[in-house]
Amino acid sequence: MENGTTKKKGMKTWIKVIIIVAAIILILAAMAALGGFLFFNHYYNKMNYVPLDTTEEVFFTIEEEYDFPPLTDEKTPDVSDKTPAITGCEENTGESPVTKPPIVSTEPPEVTDPPKNEEPEPRKEIVLSKNVINILLIGTDNREKDHRGRSDSMILLTINKDTNQLLLTSFHRDIYLYIPVVRTYNKLNASYAYGGTSLLLKTIQRNFGLTIDKYARTDFWNFEEIINILGGVDLELSQAEIDHLHISGASSGLVHLNGAQALAYSRDRTTVKDGEGGDTVRALRQRYLLGQLFEKAKKLSVSEMMTLLDKLLPLVTTNVTRSEALGYVMNAPTFLNYKVVKNMIPVAGTKKTMMIRGMSVAVIDFDKNIEALEKILNGK
Repeated sequence: MENGTTKKKGMKTWIKVIIIVAAIILILAAMAALGGFLFFNHYYNKMNYVPLDTTEEVFFTIEEEYDFPPLTDEKTPDVSDKTPAITGCEENTGESPVTKPPIVSTEPPEVTDPPKNEEPEPRKEIVLSKNVINILLIGTDNREKDHRGRSDSMILLTINKDTNQLLLTSFHRDIYLYIPVVRTYNKLNASYAYGGTSLLLKTIQRNFGLTIDKYARTDFWNFEEIINILGGVDLELSQAEIDHLHISGASSGLVHLNGAQALAYSRDRTTVKDGEGGDTVRALRQRYLLGQLFEKAKKLSVSEMMTLLDKLLPLVTTNVTRSEALGYVMNAPTFLNYKVVKNMIPVAGTKKTMMIRGMSVAVIDFDKNIEALEKILNGK
């Protein structure tokens, strides 16, 4: 009897030990989860979260973005003093291209058959895989702080988990299209000036049949600061690009740019590259710069990434939710190893440059571009 009693007591003791150990493990796991959640919240709360339903409260009457004097007796407005001065460009001579409005060419394009400004029929919705995530990256050309300008850069970041691709697809800012709600025709970049992010996304949906419900936005000022926080960026530059940026002592090849220089580079549409000029080459430069930043991010340690996030997140406005952001953070090591694929809308051979109301605009074949966009985003 004593042996049986002793065994029972021993078993009870081991059961108690197991329960205590399990409880300790659960408590530690809960503490770790809570700590991780608080840690994530610390960073998430630094972002400027603005849902789409609050971004179109006010619609503005905007000035035309003249590339050439309009064919009227009206005087072309002087916008040369409305571009913010860019500081911190040590090698700049004071004649930085970002202090003057860009010039497309010396002669306006000839217009023989301007498009009719009739409200277009709604486009057929582009069908995407459920494993495709789209976030529109918006860079605004705010002339003054706390003032809404135009969307100078619009790059669709697509995470395609079916094809393991990160796609960067630029939308030509000068695409001439119908802007809903305000019911007018203008350049794509004007839709943001009229009604903010919400109207920009509605304009893309109305004209391309592509629904985008997530965005991340920054402006001139914050873009420059972001690049400086990242320690600058190394880009392959031609001698013509170096001359355009007024960087003394540099020659063609890999050149390190600070925030002001990277901003000037990303806005350059006058220096021809690979036979391209205008907004096509500017969007190419923007995609290239963004791709180099992705490559730089791959080399950062976890602690370096956390330190940078602490400084960078307050400079970004987005409607990415807490749970979505957590998912992106958890999958960041995987996403950063995806193949980066770069594209441009309109695709080659589908646009004409025309002169409308003093603006040099891109009149495009929407049907062909919608077809191309659906294939691009689905990785076909």
